[in-house]
Amino acid sequence: MLGNMTIRAKVVALTAGLVFVSLCIAGGFFFASYYNALLNATYETLNTSVTQVQTAVSGNLEAVNNVAYYVFSSEHIRNWLNNDLEFPPEDPLSFSKISKLKKDIQMMLIFNNSWIAKHIDTIYIFADGQTIDLISRSSQSLPEQLAAFEQIKTRAEAVPDSTMFFPPDESGQEVYFVKRIHNTSDTKELLLILSVNQAAFSEELRQFPAGVTASVVDNDGVVFFSNTAGLLGQRSVWELSERVPVKGIPHAYELKSPGGDQFLVYRTMRDKGLNIMISQPKAGIVAQTMASMNSYLWVMAATLVVLIVLSLAVAAAYTRFLGDIIGSLNRVRGKDYTARMPRYKDRQLNMISDTFNHMTDEIETLINRVYRSNLLLRENDIKLLQSQMNPHFLVNTLTTIGTSALMRGERGTYEAITALSELISANLYSLSDNSFVTVRSELRYVELYLYLQHMRFEDRFDYEILLDSQELMECLIPRLSVEPIVENAVVHGIEGSLHRGRVVVSISREGEDLLFQIADNGTGFDVGALAVDPTPSGKGHRIGIRNTDKRLKLMFGEGCGLMLHSAVGAGTIATIRVPVITDRHDKRIGGAL
Repeated sequence: MLGNMTIRAKVVALTAGLVFVSLCIAGGFFFASYYNALLNATYETLNTSVTQVQTAVSGNLEAVNNVAYYVFSSEHIRNWLNNDLEFPPEDPLSFSKISKLKKDIQMMLIFNNSWIAKHIDTIYIFADGQTIDLISRSSQSLPEQLAAFEQIKTRAEAVPDSTMFFPPDESGQEVYFVKRIHNTSDTKELLLILSVNQAAFSEELRQFPAGVTASVVDNDGVVFFSNTAGLLGQRSVWELSERVPVKGIPHAYELKSPGGDQFLVYRTMRDKGLNIMISQPKAGIVAQTMASMNSYLWVMAATLVVLIVLSLAVAAAYTRFLGDIIGSLNRVRGKDYTARMPRYKDRQLNMISDTFNHMTDEIETLINRVYRSNLLLRENDIKLLQSQMNPHFLVNTLTTIGTSALMRGERGTYEAITALSELISANLYSLSDNSFVTVRSELRYVELYLYLQHMRFEDRFDYEILLDSQELMECLIPRLSVEPIVENAVVHGIEGSLHRGRVVVSISREGEDLLFQIADNGTGFDVGALAVDPTPSGKGHRIGIRNTDKRLKLMFGEGCGLMLHSAVGAGTIATIRVPVITDRHDKRIGGAL
């Protein structure tokens, strides 16, 4: 799919992808951290709740224990402990003693907070072989109570401990607190059994929300108190599950149970022989945590969208130049060399833009130069063709005449005709050949032309060719760059003059430039008129001057070309300036036609 996309689209897409992946990784990391923090906070909350419940349950159990001390502190029980009082069944006074004992206990419990809070339902004692119901507000009938307490008495007698808790059994929901004491002579035993009100006592465990199970269990894992009624008297989940400690949180465990994993906080009340357990399904904790993270998820999603949009905008802004480059290159490929790239705010991008614009400027300049040079050359070709009648026929005819003259012994005529034939041939080949030639070759054409004109004018015309150095003869210049100017000097300067004519051609070097100076003492002309009208009076004799100048400027720049100094009646000095070129692989030759 990426293969069909533009470079800019790829950059934008990859940028957005990288931002998305980076944000997902960072968001996932922060999500996991935040999730674990919330999860640990939930665990810590449960742990704190266990501590609070432990304190409350311990207080309530201590209050129950205090009820026992209340009973033991009564006058009748103290007398029994000191062997001053007995409750034998056969003693007629036992009923009276028991009645006084009940009243004494009832009066004392009026001021007991645990009794007032209804933590205790029923109080029984077993002494001297009698079962004595001291006080009760249970809805059970007396026979049911007696049967239950008798059962607890039997269980307690099998346990040597002085203080005991017995969990509910299948027949009821009561928890029994048993206290065993002996008289001072340690000859008799008294059992105090308290029926603890399950509903009132479990009030502290009902503060937790739905789904949280809070229980008080003994060391065997049997549930004594719970906010879930169905667990009373049953084995706790603690005993039925695989336990895995939670790292970093004391007394916390994950329970692997068939009914589902749970989180459990466990705390032992060592002085009571009981334990506090608070458990919650792990799925519920996760659901609560996720609910708490909803706002975080929305913020993360919004942040992700905003950052992706911003990254797309930034990437699009900084890759706009790719579209500009491709569009500009397509225009250049379509031969529109006016294509230009815009300016940017970035320095390096502007370097690219400037380089591209400079390149297209160069291309356009070169194309215009070549095109205009071609036009000038074609114009020269037309003028040359118009000035000649079948040049090939003329050359062949001149060759025949020259041969005849030589055979007749007219050597002077032969040399003149041969020179003219060679000059015409040079002009003929220049129509289709715009290559560079050496200065030596160009001067050969010039010398042939001047020789013929000297023969024509005899004593009225002479010429001279001056050369600063023979090394200049091997320099390269465009073919027929000098000869047309020399011809112009003779035809338009010398021919119209009444005095002896003279043309001097000088070749010299000035720095990196090659100078050709063609000076004549002819009629001269107004150089200003040449700039206004290249063909005054309908004549085209000065077109060659202008075209030669334009041709050289197109090839070598404005610093080169033709410079004229002339005035009417004062002769003319024409200076041709071209660069010194000695290597045929020079790029200035390759770029010229």
